[in-house]
Amino acid sequence: MALGFAGCLLTPAAPVSAWSYGVANTTQRPGDTGNGCASCHGSAPGTISVQVQGPDALLPGVSANYSIVVGNISIASARGGFTAAVTRVPGRQATFANVAGEPTATVDSLTQIVQNNSGGPLRLPSSGTVTYLVNLSMPASAILGDEYVIYTVGDAGHGTTQNGWNFGSDYTIIAGPPAPVTLVADQESASTTEIPLSWSGSDQGEHFRVLSKTGGFPDSPNDPLADLIYEGPDTFAVATDLTPGTRYFFAAYGKVPDEAFYSSQAAQADAASVPEDPLALTISPFSGSDITLIWGGSGTEYRLLRKIGSFPSGPEDTEATLVYEGSDTSANDSELLSNAEYHYRVWSKVPDLNVFSANSSEVIWIDLIHSDRFESDN
Repeated sequence: MALGFAGCLLTPAAPVSAWSYGVANTTQRPGDTGNGCASCHGSAPGTISVQVQGPDALLPGVSANYSIVVGNISIASARGGFTAAVTRVPGRQATFANVAGEPTATVDSLTQIVQNNSGGPLRLPSSGTVTYLVNLSMPASAILGDEYVIYTVGDAGHGTTQNGWNFGSDYTIIAGPPAPVTLVADQESASTTEIPLSWSGSDQGEHFRVLSKTGGFPDSPNDPLADLIYEGPDTFAVATDLTPGTRYFFAAYGKVPDEAFYSSQAAQADAASVPEDPLALTISPFSGSDITLIWGGSGTEYRLLRKIGSFPSGPEDTEATLVYEGSDTSANDSELLSNAEYHYRVWSKVPDLNVFSANSSEVIWIDLIHSDRFESDN
């Protein structure tokens, strides 16, 4: 019986975000003279912020969707849109067309966003937030482990020589597999030797490497103290050959197919295998109102409950009295009433967790006028 616990710890959460800030009129647009944007909008600096949301890692040649959230707009009321691309050489350039080796900003490119508002160009408000959705690709020639930057450019101008103020978000991503989004260890379906696991990826076609460890989470995909549970494209596995009544810590890493290259972070979860059942529970009376209860078993800890008139319904019966919880295999119960029928049940337990054996051992005690008579039902 495994009750009340399911581990699920996510590292990192997805999507991840990055913030960066720019000043709208500190850089002149190509063709501008004088004070740049301030020549139209006044001498006070217009400000803007950009937030990029999406995966923090992409496999080479893979595309993913990102959100570019433009906010904190102040004193900026020019029509505009955004271009974005993945680059290894970020810089504050007006358009990608002006940067050697970078994608060319064209209307048909996936890295170009053309904004429309009721059939006309989008006009950024003087304050508020707008969101742009883009699909960006990691270059197929990217070397695993290289750092890239998602770079955005604002297009606030509307003339052939006025390509807008520039802005780089400085949002770093890795050429490689992302960490799985979730990892779940199914405590409710665990047995004495097995724990089912499931996880979710990012739909990039990555593989996964799942490890287990006792005493703490695996610290890397090659942790020598961890055991390999699964490696491959599936999103489920069963940890087998476990020691009963033991807490296990699991980590799931993203993996490049056919290559030993893994995500830098992992999704994590922990759960426990179910303890083995305790052995027969017996009673040894030593006075009219005091008894000693004795049991056996291979568990690390036990929980012993009592109830008058009926057996405790389970190891977490709130109407029962806790007699003992710990690693011993005997316990005293005292100041019992005469002519009362006490029902006892003991379960094996995982330390620090409410995970109990599937079955208990039971015994009944009746003190009839302080005699040594007792009945047991094992």
